[in-house]
Amino acid sequence: MKKKLVALVAMVMSIFIGFSALTGCNLITVDNERDMKQVVATVNIGNEGAKTDEIYKQDMIMMYLNYGYSLGEQYSQSQIFEILISQLINNRILVQSAMKTFEDDANFVKNTTKDKWDVERYLTTEDDIANDKLSDVNEATYEAMKSINDLIDNYVEDVEEKVGDALFEEVRTTPTNAAKKELTAQEKSDYIAKGIDIGENDKERRKAYNKVLKLLEDNSLLGEDYVDDIKQTTYYKELIVSSFESILIKKYEDALKADARSKVTYAMLEEKYKEMYDAQVNNYKNNDTAFSSALSSATADNPIIYTPFGGYVYVYNLLLGASEEQTEALNKVKEDTTDTAKIAKARRNILQGTIAKDLRATWIQSGYDFDFASKKFTGDYAYLEDSLAFQGEVTRLVEKTDKVDAEYRIDSVTEFKLDDFIAQFIDGYLYNGAGTIEADTNPSIYKKVKVDAKPDSYTEKINELLFAFSTDDGSLNTNKGYVVAPKPDFDGSETYMQEFADAGRELVNLGGYSYVIAATDYGYHFMFLSEVISANTSYATLDEYLTSLGVANGSDEFDNLLANWDDADEDAYLYKFINLYASADTAVSEAESALFNKYNNDANCVKKYKDVYADLLGA
Repeated sequence: MKKKLVALVAMVMSIFIGFSALTGCNLITVDNERDMKQVVATVNIGNEGAKTDEIYKQDMIMMYLNYGYSLGEQYSQSQIFEILISQLINNRILVQSAMKTFEDDANFVKNTTKDKWDVERYLTTEDDIANDKLSDVNEATYEAMKSINDLIDNYVEDVEEKVGDALFEEVRTTPTNAAKKELTAQEKSDYIAKGIDIGENDKERRKAYNKVLKLLEDNSLLGEDYVDDIKQTTYYKELIVSSFESILIKKYEDALKADARSKVTYAMLEEKYKEMYDAQVNNYKNNDTAFSSALSSATADNPIIYTPFGGYVYVYNLLLGASEEQTEALNKVKEDTTDTAKIAKARRNILQGTIAKDLRATWIQSGYDFDFASKKFTGDYAYLEDSLAFQGEVTRLVEKTDKVDAEYRIDSVTEFKLDDFIAQFIDGYLYNGAGTIEADTNPSIYKKVKVDAKPDSYTEKINELLFAFSTDDGSLNTNKGYVVAPKPDFDGSETYMQEFADAGRELVNLGGYSYVIAATDYGYHFMFLSEVISANTSYATLDEYLTSLGVANGSDEFDNLLANWDDADEDAYLYKFINLYASADTAVSEAESALFNKYNNDANCVKKYKDVYADLLGA
């Protein structure tokens, strides 16, 4: 059987036997189906004319098998089931609150073909394929159909085992916010049109489909309406409703976030920005230690906007790490001598055998966005549209379809000698032949190159190289790289190894977009100039800072962002600042907590029948 991590398998596994095995309790009754259909709680927040939602014992067990059992190390069996029933109740409260909010909103476009309090009344029904948007109803349909297809996939016997992990590779860090590319609205629409694959022309899949039907039948999930179509089953209908409700809750939470943002004005942001600026002046003006620490922790959405000290430099660091053999040889040298000059010379000789290889093999094996023909990564896994190709040989075992991801085998990963790596990827790929080699007598400096003009796609190409080759995980997903101080601390100590710090300062002297290759005990550091911090550079107002980022009119951009929030650039500073100031996520959490407290403490709204599920709580 294919070993896919399909959560829904847990939902339709043998509920009673599975639960008994996991808990060690015997919950089998004379009439399983009748026992599981008992109501354990009801929820009705008072929406006029709305029916009371009932939560069944079977819902609790399904939820336990789906993920609740994972709480076993933290909580007792009794505590786990009380947590689960609270979550089920809170979900009903959210669904009912969402429907009430949208029903009372005259501006909310409703599906008037559906009755009041029908979840579909509050979902969109028209696709907008041209703008890559699927209707809420079709989005839910796609999710439900994919879940069924995945479930059937899980029971298809492999006719031929394929080896997709020919090479063992350490899992490689991915770029921040990278995610597998979603299917387009058109692709999802086509998927729905094809329907669920029940194996009409595939003997093995047909067997798997029949196994799924038997599983549903054994667990009372076929339902009275089932004749010959799995979409008629109780299970599929519950999947659809669950998908509907998930979309409804997201729309509700998005509305809460939008409400929080609507209370923010540009004047408020200007005032908040001024507070941040004044705080930085107060903290850093006469404190270079605090300033240095702040530089190291600065991010794109928490920048340094007041710089009283200069000479600091941000450097990108691509490390080709020393091998175990090289480290062992270097340690032996240091046992024989304490002469730093001799150690540096020996280190250089030892590290001359350094190799580089592409570390992104696990991205391919994990099914990330990858173009097999060009061996290039796409989507959020690439910093450039024409990204750096994977340096190795790959065999495609399974082609991507609308039902399965592509599967690959990594046959080999190319190894590059030090000078070959420099010639092909640094002087060639990154700098395109630009730069002048500078002489240096420091034995820790392998190469020093002065480059005046900024190469095309400089930052993007450096990030491509970092993710492909750097053995320093700390160099990945940084804002501007590492911060090197203009001089050692007052006691002569350095934040980094002396050779690294000296090379960083040398980059300041070189200027432009130069690079230095320096040796330390960790290996060879390819250090690229990111930014030099100049003294007395400050942006006292939000407009000044936004102007430095290329935003001509902050107030207009603010209005534009609020009007087009769903399509806005999430990496833009103003977008991040609005979200931070509005505390949108906090607003959602607080609003939902208020609802839960209000209705859970009202016996007319929420009723729990603990005697019905007492047997699940254990002794």
